[in-house]
Amino acid sequence: MLDISTGKIVHTRPSFFSYFKDFIERSNKGTQISPRTRKSTIHSTNKGFTTTYNHLENFQRIAKRKIDFDIIDLRFHSEYTSYLT
Repeated sequence: MLDISTGKIVHTRPSFFSYFKDFIERSNKGTQISPRTRKSTIHSTNKGFTTTYNHLENFQRIAKRKIDFDIIDLRFHSEYTSYLT
């Protein structure tokens, strides 16, 4: 990304949800490769990614806690699995 005020390229880290959304898009296009099979992920797997994404967005809204890479820990896991059950 270009910082207009300085004219320098600034590298920004993607948010958790922007990264996850990009991951899902790559999976749906067939460019995301499964590490186990070394082939494109299949439709049912991609559907599971989308379902997980939607659950995480809803959890974020209900818990009023912004989800990003740095907050994913055991506490988050515990709260999220309690939300799912």
